[in-house]
Amino acid sequence: MIIKTKDNTSYSPLFSIVVPLHNKGSFFHRSLLSICKQTYRDYELIVVDDASTDGGIEHLKSFPELSDKTCVIKRNNAGDGGYAARNLGISLARGKFIALLDADDIWKKNHLEVAKKLISKEVEISFACTGFEEIYQGEKREIGFNDDKLLETSEFLEKYSKTDFMHTNSMIIPIKSFNQTKGFPESGVKRGGDHLLWFQLAMLGKPIAFSSRITTQYCRDNSRIIKTPSAMGGIHPVTQEVQLILKKKKSLNLNLSKADKLNLQRIANRKQFHWLLHRRRLGYSIVSNIRLITLQALTIRGWINIALLFTPSAILKILLFSRDRLRKLINSIP
Repeated sequence: MIIKTKDNTSYSPLFSIVVPLHNKGSFFHRSLLSICKQTYRDYELIVVDDASTDGGIEHLKSFPELSDKTCVIKRNNAGDGGYAARNLGISLARGKFIALLDADDIWKKNHLEVAKKLISKEVEISFACTGFEEIYQGEKREIGFNDDKLLETSEFLEKYSKTDFMHTNSMIIPIKSFNQTKGFPESGVKRGGDHLLWFQLAMLGKPIAFSSRITTQYCRDNSRIIKTPSAMGGIHPVTQEVQLILKKKKSLNLNLSKADKLNLQRIANRKQFHWLLHRRRLGYSIVSNIRLITLQALTIRGWINIALLFTPSAILKILLFSRDRLRKLINSIP
C-alpha cells in the first residue's frame, strides 16, 4: 500500500534510494539525516515500512525538505532480511540507478557524488560499489580497494574468492542490470540474500566499477540477524548458486575458464566457512554441513579454516575475539 507519493509522476531522477524499515526507528533519523546531507541531489527516496511496530516512519516528519522527493510504502507483513521490501521499493523506482541504504546505517555526504562519477563513464556495468566502514564492538574497519577499479568477471571472481569487498549501503545498481536478475530472494533465505544478488549481478558478465573512496558506514552492532544462528543454517545462498552453475543447472552467457571454475569453488567454500565458523563459535553442530566444503579447492587459508572448525569452542571464541589480527594473518596467506 502506497501511503505517500510525489505528485510529479514524470520525474526521472538519476538515483532511486530504497530504504527498507523494520523496527529500526531509533536509528532511522540518523539515516535520513545522512540522505539530506548528500551533496548530489538528483534522487528520489522510496521508504518501505516493512510492518514496523515502533513508529519509526514518523521520523520522516522531521525532514520536510525530503517531502517532495519521498514515496512511502506500507507492507502488512514483514519479510526475511528486508529482501521483499527492497524488491517492492525497486519495482516502483523511476531512477536509472538504484542506491540502497539500510535504516540503521548511514552515508557520508559525498556518497551519491562519488557514485555519479563511478557510473558516468561510457561503460555498461553490472553494478558499482564504493568502499565502506564496518563498525563493530567499538572498532572501525575500512573495507574496499586502494585504487579505483573496473573489474572484468574473471578478476572479480579471483578477488571475491578471497574476501568480501561489497556492502548493501555501497551498492549502486543499474535498473537494467537488476531487471536481468530475479531480484532479492523473497523466500527460503534469511541471510546471505544480498550477496546472492551481488553474485548474480557479477555473473551477468559486464564490468564492475569500484571506487576507492569510503562513502558509507555499516553499523554492524545494530544488526539483529548476525546474532541469529538459525539464519545461518544449511547452505549459504551463494554456495548453492555456485553449485547450480558448476553442475550446469543454471545457464550463463559466459565462457568460464578452468581458473574461473576453481575460483567459483573457492567462493562457495569461503561463504560456507563463514556460516560454519559462526555456528561453531556459538556451540552449534556443524557436522551435517561440513560436507558442503569442496576439499579439492582448498587453499592454505581454507585448510586453516578447517582447523578452526575443529578447534574447541572456548579457544575458538578467544581467536575470533581477536578476529582483526587473525583476519590479517589469514588474508596474508595465499
